[in-house]
Amino acid sequence: MEQIQVQQLANNHDDLFVVNAARVSFNKWKDTLDPTDTGLIGYLAREQHSSPFRHVRMAIAFRADAMLSAPNLNFLNPFDRAGLVMTEVQWKGDAYLVVKHSLFGWANLILNCGHLYSQFFNTFVCHHLHERFPVCAEKLGVPQQVVKPIDLQGAYVLNEPVLATLGEPWLVDVSFRCKVPLWLSRQLAKHQVMMSWNEVSRRYVSDPPELFNQEFRTKPDGSIKQGSGLSVRNYEVPYVDVRGGASYSIKDIMLALHDWYNECVDWDIAPETLRGFMPQNMMTQFIWSGPLPAWAHLVNLRSEGHAQKEAQYFAGQVNLHMAQTYPDMWSGLLG
Repeated sequence: MEQIQVQQLANNHDDLFVVNAARVSFNKWKDTLDPTDTGLIGYLAREQHSSPFRHVRMAIAFRADAMLSAPNLNFLNPFDRAGLVMTEVQWKGDAYLVVKHSLFGWANLILNCGHLYSQFFNTFVCHHLHERFPVCAEKLGVPQQVVKPIDLQGAYVLNEPVLATLGEPWLVDVSFRCKVPLWLSRQLAKHQVMMSWNEVSRRYVSDPPELFNQEFRTKPDGSIKQGSGLSVRNYEVPYVDVRGGASYSIKDIMLALHDWYNECVDWDIAPETLRGFMPQNMMTQFIWSGPLPAWAHLVNLRSEGHAQKEAQYFAGQVNLHMAQTYPDMWSGLLG
């Protein structure tokens, strides 16, 4: 189980995190931006690869007496609304409407739906997008404001520490770097609502694959079709017979596949074709971001006794991080 890892990331909601969300495809991570990152962001924007831009978000709070300045979002199509949160909160003794959207979402609204807002609101949003995401805002085509606008009366951009004090879990985003076997990642990927996911791609990565040391377990008692029972020692698992009468353990087969993959890479076979021959217990990694209620939905479902033990372990790791970082809000979300 120790191979399954969940690392909480410091998501500063900036250009750098967009770059790292994109570079996870190559299993890379950077601590600072450099000129090559400008080109990467430009490529992502030009080719409409929106997923890295959805890990970072910006929230605007409208005081009750300024809500007429708030955008009318009732008629947006589902693509424009994806990831959007609108909720009322109490802040500094007043009622506020908080609108939180991804970088891609804000840019898309400004570029495609500007008629829904006042020009002053557009200027306000454009300025703050360029202030927080200078490279991404430019490459996404967000209009650059030559003069800093006077703040929209009763509207404020709220940073993540402030959002965490409002008591509204939908406004609090958390990002993880996860490492799991391929089959488990495909189970977890069912949790998509409000979540953003970017994964290592074996199209680009040809490093020797790591294989998950799967625990063998017996079938569960009774007529239940899913789940498992007690652990089975590896040497008790039947060998696989092949043509010619030879028999191999599952461990032998996995190691042979591992060695075969490395030899094919040495022969200049394309990694994107080789990945189709790797077993489902190959380890994969991905960056996953989402608000607290989305993570709670995952933990509530995957912690139940009928969930696979490896999924329960993953949910337990997420739970530990959340309980330490946001104990009050998190405890109220658990079933």
